[in-house]
Amino acid sequence: GHALGDQLLVNVARRLSSHLRSGDTIARIGGDEFVVLLEQLEQADQAAVLAQNCIDALAKPFAITGHEIFITPSIGIALFPEDGDDAETLLKHADIAMYRAKEDGRHRYSFFTKKLSDKVKERLKCETLLRRALERDEFELHYQPQVNA
Repeated sequence: GHALGDQLLVNVARRLSSHLRSGDTIARIGGDEFVVLLEQLEQADQAAVLAQNCIDALAKPFAITGHEIFITPSIGIALFPEDGDDAETLLKHADIAMYRAKEDGRHRYSFFTKKLSDKVKERLKCETLLRRALERDEFELHYQPQVNA
């Protein structure tokens, strides 16, 4: 129920916090999503190491009220200032990267790239065109018989 879900979220936050540096900030931004602010990274590789540490920590089961609960974390990484110079842009780009990590099979992290953003824009454009075509009844169904000869 809700109490179990709430306890899981608290335990996830605690476990994440225990694998971050002392100056890093963690916050839940909704549902089952957390954001971690890593300040003063000297190299992007440091974000990758911390992300992998978090994934490894979260891959272990959570024991809650006698139940073992497994989760499948996916982490998206956006870097300042390369991927955005404000919080909204960085969160949006980290979200795009997270969905890429999910597509790649979960228990993974992914860095944001311009190519990912272009892919999302293309998908949204395609979805918009498909919805418009559906609204206008622009699709026709055709059957093609297949014969084994």
